Amino acid sequence: MLANNETGTIQPVTQIAAAAHAHGAVVHVDAAQAAGKTGIDVTALGADLLTVVGHKMYAPKGIAALYVRAGTALEPVIYGGGQERGLRAGTENVALIAALGAAAELAARDLAAGAEARLAGLRDGLHTRLAAALPGRIQLNGPPERRLPTTLNISITGLRGHDLLAAAPASPPPPGPPATAAGTNPPRCSPRWAWTRTAPWPRSACPSAAGPPTLTSTPPPRSSPKPLSA
Repeated sequence: MLANNETGTIQPVTQIAAAAHAHGAVVHVDAAQAAGKTGIDVTALGADLLTVVGHKMYAPKGIAALYVRAGTALEPVIYGGGQERGLRAGTENVALIAALGAAAELAARDLAAGAEARLAGLRDGLHTRLAAALPGRIQLNGPPERRLPTTLNISITGLRGHDLLAAAPASPPPPGPPATAAGTNPPRCSPRWAWTRTAPWPRSACPSAAGPPTLTSTPPPRSSPKPLSA
């Protein structure tokens, strides 16, 4: 994992890859959380394989991409047709592929325009204001430096995460899959914040993926059916 999805911590993948290669191991890097939020250099990381997913960077769910370093041998997931260079037989979903490509172009444009520094400034500004409003009670979870610009994971001394959500004006979101799997109901965890392209917003006090939210649409309300005439 290049970046932790809870705290935003950027892992020392370069050193890990070097140690793995020294023992003849192949290194696969999960870059789902980092893609689109910080620059990724597969050569500098030493990755043999690297995965990015669409729903973490504004593309629809159900699409991902795998980088394969030249010379890395892989066994096909599904045998049959020659799609995806013979690694996975089956008709490709062209619409989702195009969506992932468009999302990647937008992300690259944002990063080139300084989005990483701008979002880090919003993150740090929020942290500073919270620390000033609650002196001595705000604790940062994770390292202060090597972390994603979109994630601020904090604990507030003397306050449980679900109590904070209950006091918020908006309806609290349901527990995320990790909290549910852990049997935590209501979730006992720390509040976390995520950033959109424009402003910070409280996302969840439950363990769930951090960073820009996936764009979703709400269907229009369904009209009541008209009664059948006799």
